[in-house]
Amino acid sequence: MSGDAVLGLSRLMQSEIPEDSIIVITGGPGTLKSGFVGTYITNAIRDTGKIGVYLTVEESKDSLLRNWNGLKIDVPDALKIIDFRDIRKDLEPLEDPHALGFLEEVIESEQLLAEDAFAFFALDSLGALYSLIGKEERRNKLFNVFQRLKDLNLTAFFVYEEKRGSEFDSSMSDECFLADGIVKLGITPKGSRYIRVEKMRSAKHSMQSHHLDVGPHGISILGPRME
Repeated sequence: MSGDAVLGLSRLMQSEIPEDSIIVITGGPGTLKSGFVGTYITNAIRDTGKIGVYLTVEESKDSLLRNWNGLKIDVPDALKIIDFRDIRKDLEPLEDPHALGFLEEVIESEQLLAEDAFAFFALDSLGALYSLIGKEERRNKLFNVFQRLKDLNLTAFFVYEEKRGSEFDSSMSDECFLADGIVKLGITPKGSRYIRVEKMRSAKHSMQSHHLDVGPHGISILGPRME
């Protein structure tokens, strides 16, 4: 993939996010998690000519698109946005720890339709999905989902929203333990947004926080913050 899928990403990384990676995007409310993923995937799809799927669990598709429109995110036809509420009625009741299996069904069905053109997947958000399922054996099932994404050579993003007043501990998190990359988005006490790459396998990256801006052309990454 050439160029910055998010304008200024090269300030943080010497390359784009490696293909076939599983990336967790974490941060509190209002930190542009969905907007960052939407910006990356839509630009990557246009750049590569591939197909992607964005599964929204908590926010409705209409609400997501309104927010993206405000961030100047132009959604290509090759990105399929699935509203979980539209498919939930067709699923078995999510009452057991194996309910993450439905994700595999979504992924498999899209793979059958698009075959090798299917390259990008996003789930928004893990927290909303976890609220519907049990904790028992979660890591094993999540490992199966991640492994299937890798088997299909998909670059995947999982949005995880931190609770207000709490700091996300990636060392204690199943999804971050299993993921190839962790990107932290946040808001400073003065109200400015920032981005930091905390982990990215197979890619050289800065560990320093950088300013995250929303301008006339959407989201962009600016220079480093003074820590």
